[in-house]
Amino acid sequence: MTTPATVRTVLLVDDDHDVHMFVKTVFRRLKRADLHLEFAPDGHAAVQALDRHGDRLGLILTDLNMPRMDGHGLISAARAAGYAGPIILIGGVPEAGHAADEWVPKDDLLAALPALVERYLP
Repeated sequence: MTTPATVRTVLLVDDDHDVHMFVKTVFRRLKRADLHLEFAPDGHAAVQALDRHGDRLGLILTDLNMPRMDGHGLISAARAAGYAGPIILIGGVPEAGHAADEWVPKDDLLAALPALVERYLP
């Protein structure tokens, strides 16, 4: 049985509703009661989610190209706020020396997501 203290949040940051829907479908198939999936449409909303979830935030999946604050800006803001957990860039082509833990092209995300969750949130 999971308690609120053992539930970790996975934050998906992407302005594409279709990406939200297929990631949600993958998470349902994982059947992990210890994970809560939350969505943010851009980096600004994600920074607010960081404030809300604090140490319960276990993983950030972020698009690179978004309005208001892109993935690189979000990574910088998350690290500056003290988030030390894994951040995975999805889509786009990251800049050399980016601070994400991993990069996955969106076309590969559906197939790669279960293994990424197991690797970073065993």
